[in-house]
Amino acid sequence: MIKVYSKLFMEEEDETWSARPSRELMERMHRNEDSMRWIAVLGNIHIALGDPIGDGVALYVPQWIMDSAGMESGEEYDIQFVRCEEMPKAVRIGLKIIGNIPDDIDIKELLEEPLSQLGVIEEGQIIPAPVLEGVHLLVQICEPAGAVFLDGEASLEIETDAPVPLAPPAPAPAPEDFESLPDISMPNPTGWRPFQGIGRRLCD
Repeated sequence: MIKVYSKLFMEEEDETWSARPSRELMERMHRNEDSMRWIAVLGNIHIALGDPIGDGVALYVPQWIMDSAGMESGEEYDIQFVRCEEMPKAVRIGLKIIGNIPDDIDIKELLEEPLSQLGVIEEGQIIPAPVLEGVHLLVQICEPAGAVFLDGEASLEIETDAPVPLAPPAPAPAPEDFESLPDISMPNPTGWRPFQGIGRRLCD
């Protein structure tokens, strides 16, 4: 059981997408075997470890990862650690942008470093778009299937949301058919006729 904290509560600001283990926790993992990079498994979420920080036995995780895993900061959880060498390497990744991004933003360039920090990704996962508030990315394609290790050699494909077509304007009402109006020159079936006499003023 390991205490998991949000990076929001770290003394130093850290917006990286990797998890930060305490020094003691990192030492424990390296006692029996080494790895080029350790991967923490938080429920159904995988995240690579970055540089160690702090004392005790703890793990510091980005807040969005904690939200995805349904974890509360400061609580103890059963965390598993695996070596990146034991995971399949990503060959092809396809992401779909959920939201709107400016035309002058290169989303691939924005994602390069954060994805390297995250280290692992899998189909169906939703990740935030760096820098862009309210924009997310859905992992639609992940080859091979399952959680894969990102070593920088996978092809990355980006799909944007198709623009929602505007509703066509409502058709203008047809002009009134004046021929259908009653012809006042024709006899009125009620016997009423418009005034046809000579008009006189009261003073005449």
